[in-house]
Amino acid sequence: MITTMKTLIIHNPFGGPIFHFSRITSTMDKARQLVQCGQANGTVIVADEQSAGRGRRAGRKWLSPTASNLLFTVIVQVPVIPAALSLRVGLALAQAIEDFVPALSGTVRIKWPNDCLIDKKKVAGILIESDGSTVFIGMGVNYSQQEFDPVLQEKATSIACACGMDMPPQARFVLLEAILHRFFDEMFASGTEWLKQVEKRLYRKGERVCFHAGGTELFTTVEGKIQGIGSGGELLIECDSGELQAFITGEIVPVVQ
Repeated sequence: MITTMKTLIIHNPFGGPIFHFSRITSTMDKARQLVQCGQANGTVIVADEQSAGRGRRAGRKWLSPTASNLLFTVIVQVPVIPAALSLRVGLALAQAIEDFVPALSGTVRIKWPNDCLIDKKKVAGILIESDGSTVFIGMGVNYSQQEFDPVLQEKATSIACACGMDMPPQARFVLLEAILHRFFDEMFASGTEWLKQVEKRLYRKGERVCFHAGGTELFTTVEGKIQGIGSGGELLIECDSGELQAFITGEIVPVVQ
C-alpha cells in the first residue's frame, strides 16, 4: 500500500498544519520524525490506518479498520506541562463527542487516567509521551467501527454503535476540529473548573473498586471507594481501612467477588 499525505483544511487553534496520511506505523512515530525535522509546535498528524498503533501499557496495541476511526497526535511545545494533562484531554474528548452527537450528551465518562467510555465501554483512548522539550498527545476515537475483536466486544464501542447511526468517513474531520478546539480551551484553562467537570464525569466515582497501584509487572492491589481527583490529577481512593490514598499510576480493574 502506497502511503499518501495531504493537508487538511480545517481550523487548528494550536496554529500548526494538519497532515493526513493514508497509512503509517503510528501518528506518534510520525510526530517524532517531524519534530526531528524541525516541524513546528501545534502540528497535528492524522492517519486512516496505523500498522503499529500502541496504547499506554507496554504490549497493548491499538487496532483499527481503515478510515473507520479517528487516529491523531498533536505536537505541543510549552514551557510548563499543565497538571493532569491526560484528564484534561479526556474532558476535551468527552465534550467534543457530545458536541458532535448531542444525543450522547451526558453519557461520556472519563475513566482515570486516560480513557473515555460510553455505557461502560471504551470509546476513546489517550497516549501522552514526551522527549523533554516536546509533548506528543495521541488520541484514538472509535468513530464508525461496527465490529470488534471477540476479546473486545464487551469492552469497546464506537460513536456509531452508541448512537445507532451511520457515520460518514469525512465527518471524522468535523469531530477532529471540535476536539482540537475543546482541547485547546482545556489545556490552557486556569482555576479548578476543569477538575469539577472531570469529577462530574468520573467513571465509578463513589463506587467500590479494585485498583492495581503501580506498573503492570509490580503492583499493589487496593480495594476501596473512588472519592474523586486531586488537583494534580491523582486518583483519590478511600481504602477499606478508612485511609484516603492518592495514586498517580495504576489501573482500575473489576472487583473479584
